[in-house]
Amino acid sequence: GVCATCRCKLVEGEVEMLNNYSLEDWELEKGYILSCQSIPKTKKIVLDYDG
Repeated sequence: GVCATCRCKLVEGEVEMLNNYSLEDWELEKGYILSCQSIPKTKKIVLDYDG
């Protein structure tokens, strides 16, 4: 959760992000997550790595 290489936008679904040492508040507000630190809370999630 430090390097932000896996930063992506959560387009659909919900996740629980365990640790976040690199995303700013504005990124979280826009729906960005760290996929390496995220556990799906819904059956389906859609992530956008290009956004």
